[in-house]
Amino acid sequence: MSEAIECPECGKKSVVRHKEELYECLSCNFKRDLSEPPKSESKSDISDMGVLLMGLIAGLAAFFVLHTITTSFRIAQPEVKSSTTPAITQDSASWTLDN
Repeated sequence: MSEAIECPECGKKSVVRHKEELYECLSCNFKRDLSEPPKSESKSDISDMGVLLMGLIAGLAAFFVLHTITTSFRIAQPEVKSSTTPAITQDSASWTLDN
């Protein structure tokens, strides 16, 4: 005797096989054709693509916001001229060190 199959909808062991690929529950009329791919996989692929696209958009938005903030609020650094560095000058014939 074959083992009873539990219905994924109602949980009762009343699923029968009508054809090679067609199963039906006698309790709740649940039907599944195993020759067709499940419909939930295509929805899953679309939602995964949506999540990826939203992550990419959020990343680009964050990059541009941070770039704008750092360039518009950049503090000017004062130029420091050191007087302790000796200057080297060249005469017509030799190099001299000025202090």
